[in-house]
Amino acid sequence: MRGRVQDQTPFPSPAAAGSGGPPDEFRRRVEALLAEHGGNVVAVARALGKSRMQVYRWLKRWDLL
Repeated sequence: MRGRVQDQTPFPSPAAAGSGGPPDEFRRRVEALLAEHGGNVVAVARALGKSRMQVYRWLKRWDLL
């Protein structure tokens, strides 16, 4: 069948993924980089190879702003 969606189950959000998993480890890494760079989001983004706006989105999602 053309155009049929096989699975409509959404992917879990990082916040709902459970405790102690990779999303929590990544959040700790971002927080450590923020502390290391004195809160400089541009430096954190550069260290992660991500855009400044992506880091801001994570910080907002994690209520760190």
